[in-house]
Amino acid sequence: MVLLSEISNEQTARSIVLGIASGFLPFPGFQTPFLVPISFVFRLNFPLMYLFNWITNNWFTVGPITISCYLLGRQLLAMVGLPQENIEFSVTALNWELFQAIVLPLVAGSLPVTIVLPVILYLPVLVVVKRLRAANDGESWERWVSFVIIRSAD
Repeated sequence: MVLLSEISNEQTARSIVLGIASGFLPFPGFQTPFLVPISFVFRLNFPLMYLFNWITNNWFTVGPITISCYLLGRQLLAMVGLPQENIEFSVTALNWELFQAIVLPLVAGSLPVTIVLPVILYLPVLVVVKRLRAANDGESWERWVSFVIIRSAD
């Protein structure tokens, strides 16, 4: 099991959080080259990072995640003073206007999410990793799961 590897709880939590955050990078295919050097430099678990990077797979990317990042980017650019115009999309409209209308807001919205998300998620993920490892070290899974179910029902 991935959580039973020899790296510390903190490294496991960092791997999970950075994998999730890298999934919000705006360009598909860039996430894996982004993760490889980070995993080696900071001695993190690359398979775990890669697994959690898939939070933005094809089922979730186009819908809520990409549209939310795009709308956030439009709002941020409007706050800075860059007005966003609605342009008519066509196959031949691959020019600066299309770039400014789609790519710029997407990048402007994705990067803050990629930076802020690990800060928010680190401590909750660390708590879950510690509890899962404690459940594997001595306690039975049934006892841990029943504890979680009883606690969540309260």
